[in-house]
Amino acid sequence: MSKNPSDVAPDIRLVALVLIGAAATVISFVTPILVVKLLIPDTFSERPPSWALITLLLVGVTAGQFGLLAIWGVFGALHWAVRLPLMLLIAAWLFAIFLFGMAAADLSAGVVGVYARNLLLLPLMFAGVQLPLWIARVVLGWRLVFGPHAAEPEPSRAGQFGLQHLLGATTAVAVVLAFTQTAVLLVSSPHNRPAQVWTSLLISCAVLAALGLLAALPCVWAAFVARRRGLATAIVAGYTVVCAILAPFVIVLGGGWLDPDHFLASFWLHAGAMSTMLGGLHVVRACGYTMLRRGRPAPGDRARV
Repeated sequence: MSKNPSDVAPDIRLVALVLIGAAATVISFVTPILVVKLLIPDTFSERPPSWALITLLLVGVTAGQFGLLAIWGVFGALHWAVRLPLMLLIAAWLFAIFLFGMAAADLSAGVVGVYARNLLLLPLMFAGVQLPLWIARVVLGWRLVFGPHAAEPEPSRAGQFGLQHLLGATTAVAVVLAFTQTAVLLVSSPHNRPAQVWTSLLISCAVLAALGLLAALPCVWAAFVARRRGLATAIVAGYTVVCAILAPFVIVLGGGWLDPDHFLASFWLHAGAMSTMLGGLHVVRACGYTMLRRGRPAPGDRARV
């Protein structure tokens, strides 16, 4: 399906908005850490709990930025052959800023090796997170359009699975497998066989798919699909608090022990990720974007706060 040039241009501006927002968010969190480290050198040697919480909030915000990229990669207006590679390039750039900031603050080590391995795993990570989102796009026909084009009729072939979709899906799977296999070969060892690495990666991919279903989709629903967006946003906020309370109990299921600090850490991690995704999507909607659904009017026309 060809894209209307006037529809693609706003989508390019949306990419720039996500790019600038990602950099500004990460830098705004990393800069104070670096300044304090320079002014008070002994601060990080003591590692007080407050800095641990700031680190968790930074991780959550960064995860939320990756979530926004995953959402745009599925529902954006640009052609998928342009949208998906651009999404991975932005993710690689954001991940580099994040690791550089953590390393500069002495919060992580082995940055180059970690970046190289995770860079190869980015396609698999996004494939896992985006699986529920692609189902919503293909089955429900969800797609982001700029406001002036929300009333345009949907092409008659929209939603039909054709040869170009089959070739595109096959190409995407081949790229994901090629990058992942390279990463597996890099991390494999006599004590960590490729089959074991693949098993761990598939489990991680399933967990990421669950995050796409339980985290990304509720934010999309609250920002674009729900009729009462104010109420929907409040519901997602309450849902986030409940998830933050329940998440530490996974440690018990894994044979670990619970600590009161686990709940506080879980709250900051969830708050950083969900607020970034939900807030970012509300900004996108305020910029004039609407989520269209197959066979239904644009929700923006009948939304009430």
